[in-house]
Order: sequence, then structure tokens, then C-alpha cells
Amino acid sequence: MTQIPTYIRDVLQFDIESNGILSSIPFLVSWIVVIISSFIADYLISKNKLQKISVRKLYTSLSMFTPMCALIFLSYVDCSSPYLGVFFLILGQALNGCSGTGGFFINSHEIAGPFSGILIGIQNMIGTIPGFIGPYIVGHITSNHKLEEWRIVFWLTSFLYCFGCIFYLIFTEVEVQNWAKCDKTQTRPNLDSEKIDLNEMSL
Repeated sequence: MTQIPTYIRDVLQFDIESNGILSSIPFLVSWIVVIISSFIADYLISKNKLQKISVRKLYTSLSMFTPMCALIFLSYVDCSSPYLGVFFLILGQALNGCSGTGGFFINSHEIAGPFSGILIGIQNMIGTIPGFIGPYIVGHITSNHKLEEWRIVFWLTSFLYCFGCIFYLIFTEVEVQNWAKCDKTQTRPNLDSEKIDLNEMSL
């Protein structure tokens, strides 16, 4: 999604002013979807409409399968139907926000317990890698700025979406994992009972 402006310029052939406006629309719609979908996720779980694990799988599927399909359709849209291309961009980015309101991002807190901060830090660290590698790869593949080249980019991205979603759906857990459980019977040492006589210490 970081390459949206480039795609809009090279393939859909919008001018720079229109490009800026159109590039921002998918993220604006995503912001709205994030707010609405968070309330829906809480409602489904709190009212026992769906089990928590079902909500996680549903939202993750929406956030990954929808962009996957949108990118596949987008790969066959040329400059003769520019607004159709913008529609698929909006669709893909909008529902991508569901991952953070009821999908795998929230799931990190559930399975890691007191170690969720560490897990999310590792998750975000790995997640930033495509942010700086992606533009280089896309630039290399789309050196001639042709739709056929962008089609390769979109299909590769769709494959990653598909693989990631299927992997998550198979291995989803919503309970704290054994490696993240702390033994509550253990207590911190009583430092007051182990007073040190500073007068007996020698330098």
C-alpha cells in the first residue's frame, strides 16, 4: 500500500493533484472502518453472538482475503477505467483495518499475557521490514511502469495475504499460551529480611 501513489501515477495516469487526493481516500475510509468495526467486534463477543476465536478468524479473513481479491482484480484494471482501480484500492485498504480491531493484532495480547508488549514489539519489528524492502522490489519489477509489471507485484502481494491468512486460521489460539503463564505461587524475595550490615563491608 506504500506504493499506491506510484501506481496511481504510472498506471491510472492521474495528475499529481488528483494523485494526492485519491491516495489519501483509502486510508481515510480505513480509519472510518476501524472505528466502526471495533464496536461491532466488541458487540459480537460481549453479547455472545460469536465466540472470541470466531471473531478473530472472521476479522483476520476480512482484513487479508479482501485485499487479496481486490489486488487480483486491480491487476487487470488499466487507465481506461481509472476510477474502478481507485475503488479496488479503497476496498482493499479499508477492510485491512479489521486486523487491528478484532483480528490478529488484538490476538497478540490474548496469547502472550504479561509478555504481550515484547511479542508486539517483535511483531512490529518484523512488520516494518516490508516497508523499506517493498519499495525497492516494486521499483525493480516495475522499471518500465507497465500494467503487466504491476500485475506481478499485485499477484505476489495477494499470495502473501493468502498464505498469511490460511496460516493464521489454522493455528489461531485465544487463550494465554503455556510459555506466557507466570507461576503466581512464586513471590519476590523479602529484601527487608536480608539486611546488609554496611559497616561489615570492606572496599
